[in-house]
Amino acid sequence: LFTGLALAAPAFAKKAPPVPPPTPSEQVIAAERAFDAFTATHGYNKGFNAYSATDALSFDPAPERIHDKTAVALASDPTDKPSPLAWWPSRIGISSSGDLAYSFGGWTWSDGSGAVAESGWFLTIWQKQADGSWKWVIDNTAGKGPVSALPAMSPTYTDFIPHGTSDSPGTAAGEMTAADASLNKALNLQAAATAYNGFLVPPSIVGQDDIAPAQTLETRLPILDSRPQGLAWVAQGQGVSKAGDFGYTWGQAASDNHDAVVQGYYIRVWRKDGPNVSDWHIIADIYHPLKPTA
Repeated sequence: LFTGLALAAPAFAKKAPPVPPPTPSEQVIAAERAFDAFTATHGYNKGFNAYSATDALSFDPAPERIHDKTAVALASDPTDKPSPLAWWPSRIGISSSGDLAYSFGGWTWSDGSGAVAESGWFLTIWQKQADGSWKWVIDNTAGKGPVSALPAMSPTYTDFIPHGTSDSPGTAAGEMTAADASLNKALNLQAAATAYNGFLVPPSIVGQDDIAPAQTLETRLPILDSRPQGLAWVAQGQGVSKAGDFGYTWGQAASDNHDAVVQGYYIRVWRKDGPNVSDWHIIADIYHPLKPTA
């Protein structure tokens, strides 16, 4: 009798509630971690090709069409060694429409013995594709520093969802690029620390090659003060979310004369924090100065 009751008991047991699908922010974190794991196993070219959008740009320091570059490399040699590059997301931000996001975290590069030879931070911009997958569209380092200074591998923190929207993605793109142009004009005429007034908010990330990125006012100022003055800053690309509350711009900084020699490249992540055109703020700003040629 007791055996029969025991066997029958599962029929009356409550079913476990269904597991909710991952949120868009959880999808981005999962994509970033899967990208790292795939690259570690299958190699740099295969990983960066598989997880990048067809028009993706990687800045090192100048922009490269990395999807095309890795496709060419794989076509000539399909073998690929496991990559010594490893990384993890420590912070992300995402649009309210769940289709555009950034991830920020730490990376390490190991030598042949497995010891860490280089380390630093990265910033990647992700876009949801028509098939529901996530591919990155912008990837770049956000500074360098010792492993001890890098963020923890977990947990991953998520910025609050933007609460300011625009009439349409087209309107948002116009507002955001106007804000970008306004900052670029100010950078040509003023010191960076002054020009960025009103564009940065407390959680803004400011980064530059070879130094640690800053996430507080006190640490942002020295980085901004080191940026060159009197250059012509010009946007060359942008993207915006369907909700019109989140986007990115990138461009170049060149000498402000007839030669217009390129001095570096910038990437900015923007978020709209209110209903007004003036409510666009920079959440992340990375500058890549070109190293002088010998």
